[in-house]
Amino acid sequence: MRRYEESTWQGLPGDEATSRLRDALIFGHWLPGETLDPEDVSPELEIAVDDLPAALDEMVVEGIAERLGDGTYRAAPLERRPTIQFLEVVRALVVRSYALGVRAVTDGDLRVMRQVLRAYELIDRDREPAAAVVETFVFNRPVHEAHGNQELIRQLDLLRPRTERIVMLVYPANCFALGYDTLRGVLAALERDDPDEALRLFEEGVDQAIRTIELLPDSAFEELAAS
Repeated sequence: MRRYEESTWQGLPGDEATSRLRDALIFGHWLPGETLDPEDVSPELEIAVDDLPAALDEMVVEGIAERLGDGTYRAAPLERRPTIQFLEVVRALVVRSYALGVRAVTDGDLRVMRQVLRAYELIDRDREPAAAVVETFVFNRPVHEAHGNQELIRQLDLLRPRTERIVMLVYPANCFALGYDTLRGVLAALERDDPDEALRLFEEGVDQAIRTIELLPDSAFEELAAS
């Protein structure tokens, strides 16, 4: 299981138990709907049973786990309609944030984005699709932070684990090329001081990603459900 660098989880709790559990759920270590029994999760992730309740509750807040009426937990189900509805909310917030941020990016922000894009180019798309997803979030973060609306940034942070889980579990193999092309175009537009074009490309990329997920067959979701 790949572990994120701490910096990629800015704005979210980052203790050991929470980070390990978050990663496991995002990468489908437990299938959607599968029971999260502390007696099983604890040895699997090599964390103390006593540390799990707080971590599980945090995953519920982030929308990637559910607490049932009997007090047990399960990996959050991943069904078509709720997934699309959630992505509509994500789209509204990320596009609004980008619209505010593209006109406020600094030369320092652009340097960071160039570094991330270079790292993205070195990723082996066949072996590290997860790394490509992470780089996309890291690339876009300077734009989201540039506008300074801390509440909007906080909400985006809370949406991120669930968004990333959807991408990792149901997004098709072409996510690498789609993500890279969008990032490259956005950076080029910002470097020539064309924020409107950067926003257009970003919004187009978000819409294409959502459309791709909408067009997936029902089986793409059904096969992920725990039997």
